Amino acid sequence: MLYYTTLNDEKKEIIIEDRDSGFRIKLNDEWHDVDCESLADGLYLSLLIGGNSYTVETRRKRNSGDWLARFEGDYLEVAVRTELEERAAEQQEEEESKGPVLLQSPMPGVVIKISVEVGETIKAGQTIAVVEAMKMQNELSVERDGVVSGIHVSAGDGLETRALIATIDPLPE
Repeated sequence: MLYYTTLNDEKKEIIIEDRDSGFRIKLNDEWHDVDCESLADGLYLSLLIGGNSYTVETRRKRNSGDWLARFEGDYLEVAVRTELEERAAEQQEEEESKGPVLLQSPMPGVVIKISVEVGETIKAGQTIAVVEAMKMQNELSVERDGVVSGIHVSAGDGLETRALIATIDPLPE
């Protein structure tokens, strides 16, 4: 079966074949025979790969389907998706890249400052607003360039989680 994995922000294609004695896995155009045993209610995996034994601690990350794995003392963030899930995610990303970005408050707080104006062209990563929450000031930005088409709050406004702060339209083509 074909899977797509993202390991520490690097996307890879993996093919996994189920075998009587474990799995056969193709990664980076190389096939590997893998014996795998689940330990401690699935929290640990005991792997035998190419005659070498490995123990991997695994756990699901909160609020996502991704995994956190500890391997040889290092923590790795791992996302695994089926071919169908990967195609759906790519389609969603493409659709989102064409529409407006709705900047929402990630937490309850108070607007300290709005750093942009309606009609202003912004760059990815540019601060849009500063929100204070739990005595910390958080600079909020968006991940792509665009034009501010709406500011929905003012300095001093209280915010609930996911309150709409600004709308950013894509740059005209």
